[in-house]
Amino acid sequence: MTAEALDTTLVDLIVAHAGLDLPADQSFFQAGLTSAHVVLIHGRLQEVLGRELPISVFFEHPTRRALVDHLVRGGDRSGPVVRTDGNSGWTTGARRDLRAGLRQRRRRG
Repeated sequence: MTAEALDTTLVDLIVAHAGLDLPADQSFFQAGLTSAHVVLIHGRLQEVLGRELPISVFFEHPTRRALVDHLVRGGDRSGPVVRTDGNSGWTTGARRDLRAGLRQRRRRG
């Protein structure tokens, strides 16, 4: 996907989920995006790109221009992800580790 197409997609997602039309260099959070908006936009962006992205990408690259530049360069092809299948947002490994820890706790107590 080209930088222009990715930026257009990001604008469409931001407008659809937050109703905001923010300039390319304005911080997502200064413009009024909340963490709930970011989670929704993040999930849809992963679907559009066909790859998983860590949700932290919105904090590490907090403007449209910075995020698009980062993604076009191929950044964040792996790493912890927030699930987009309607679950709580835990990665599969984190959920598995939590369950294992709870089972061990029950056995001890």
